[in-house]
Amino acid sequence: LCGSFNTNLARYFHKNLFIETHQKPVFITVGNKAREFISECREGPIIASFDTLTPNNYMYIMNDLSQFLIQSKKEFSSIIFYSNFFKSFFIQQPSKTVLTPIKKDEFSNISDEQEPLLEQDRYEIMNFLAERYIRNSILNILFQSILSEQSSRFLAMDTATSNADKLIDKLTLKYNKARQALITKELSEL
Repeated sequence: LCGSFNTNLARYFHKNLFIETHQKPVFITVGNKAREFISECREGPIIASFDTLTPNNYMYIMNDLSQFLIQSKKEFSSIIFYSNFFKSFFIQQPSKTVLTPIKKDEFSNISDEQEPLLEQDRYEIMNFLAERYIRNSILNILFQSILSEQSSRFLAMDTATSNADKLIDKLTLKYNKARQALITKELSEL
């Protein structure tokens, strides 16, 4: 129903997925198409899967997914999301979002010389901030994906409706021509 929405993301995934020989990636999928696609790729096992992403359940998925990543006994060297990003109503672009490791240049406005004064333990603060960072990043990614899917569905349905209207106009014109030809033939026979 979404036109090339899923196909473009699958192509982008194949083009941008880089696995080094020592890595053993695992996957978490959101949506049936994603689960089918990753199963067919055979790049690694699916350790968790969520069937559908809707405006009604994206908060639950974000909670479950973030808790899974935060409380996992398995250590992840990196967490990367492949999803569609909403650029405009007419453009939904596949994107790769690297959640971890966080690059230092992302926080370049903080100088090393400015040591902040902290009232609590720095590890407690960093754990709290890391959890919030993961939760908010996942929420943004899911929200962008829902927005992209809905606009893609709207555009696909709008295109289908306009194509159906054009087809109806053509068929009406053909029918009227055939009816007129039949009337003309009957009149000429009289």
